[in-house]
Amino acid sequence: MSTSADRAAAVRALLRTERGAFASRLLGRAAPGVRARVLEVLRWQRRIDETLAGQLDRPLDRLDPEVRAVLRLGLAEAETMGVPPAVAVDGAVHLVRRLGKGSAAGLVNAVLRRAVRSWDALDRDGGPPDLVLSHPAWLWRRWLARFGLEAVASMRADQTPAPVWAWWLDEDALEELKGQNAWVKPHPWCPGAWTAPGPVLPREAAAGRAYIQDPASQLAAHLAASFAGGERATLAALCAAPGGKVALAARHARWARLVAGDLHPGRARHLAFLLGRVTDAPVAVWDAARPP
Repeated sequence: MSTSADRAAAVRALLRTERGAFASRLLGRAAPGVRARVLEVLRWQRRIDETLAGQLDRPLDRLDPEVRAVLRLGLAEAETMGVPPAVAVDGAVHLVRRLGKGSAAGLVNAVLRRAVRSWDALDRDGGPPDLVLSHPAWLWRRWLARFGLEAVASMRADQTPAPVWAWWLDEDALEELKGQNAWVKPHPWCPGAWTAPGPVLPREAAAGRAYIQDPASQLAAHLAASFAGGERATLAALCAAPGGKVALAARHARWARLVAGDLHPGRARHLAFLLGRVTDAPVAVWDAARPP
């Protein structure tokens, strides 16, 4: 898919999530560029909305849903995905026209240009850390109560990395990028997770060389892999699609038996394709409440 097609598909998915759909279901077979954009908007939506609201003369929820989604995506691209702001703004203007909302093109252009300039104001002005990092307020309060201010402050410092992370299906491709002096950087605490600027990771993922996945999700796979080894080591991934965690667990450990499945046939096919890149483990269509 082209970048413009990825953007349009991402906006359609965001519209559905706003109506209550689960992103994990919508993105099961999505192109990597679509998946990265949707997850990035959802991850940063609280801060994105706060920044956009300060540049509008009406409440954000009074905008047409398509315009609201385009604004969110444009700001995410410019501020958390490494896309040059001018490119992100221009892409958003073209996208809102493509979606049949051409009358809003001027608003999108003006609001995004102002929002890009004001994004860092929360950091400069000492905004609430839960808002700066786009965390739910209730979660931040719980962290403070459980871990204390010092630990949470350290956690804050660890949660401002480059936004898109991936693990590699093709390690040679990673080495090739390093040899080309591409700016690739390992994650500070998640083994095997790497980031790169702009469109590098979506491009590598689209070519099947990398898999975009949040470091927290990758850690679940590493934890599972730590239990592998021995003649009886078994991994059963009951709701496994789209397959990133179970494929990573299979890549990093030897399992005496590994089975994976999903309730929906379409998602199971996607799971089988990804898992087949790293192992010949069987994939089934099943109900996790009544696995075979």
